[in-house]
Amino acid sequence: MRSRSCWPGWDCGAGEVAVLQVGDVDWRAGEILIRGKADRHERLPLPADIGEALAGYLRRGRPRRPGRCLFLQARAPYAPLTSPAVRAIVTPAAVRAGLRSASS
Repeated sequence: MRSRSCWPGWDCGAGEVAVLQVGDVDWRAGEILIRGKADRHERLPLPADIGEALAGYLRRGRPRRPGRCLFLQARAPYAPLTSPAVRAIVTPAAVRAGLRSASS
């Protein structure tokens, strides 16, 4: 896994995760659209476990606010997560899961 990768098996960074929209998840096709720099778009397979986690987040974790952004702050004003916020969440979780060392 590259150090910039936010999810195992996906070559996407915090910036790409931060701009994900609810409509980027194609549940029927089992794919997610990753929007990169310079209008680069890539459809990646959506593993079942990640799809289930996203569905659970949308049902029980995501604040009920209008807008298309997938990931929102957990507290008011419920703004979209920024790249630094995604890194601040993902990095410690990856260390706890043994996917990355604390010094990475």
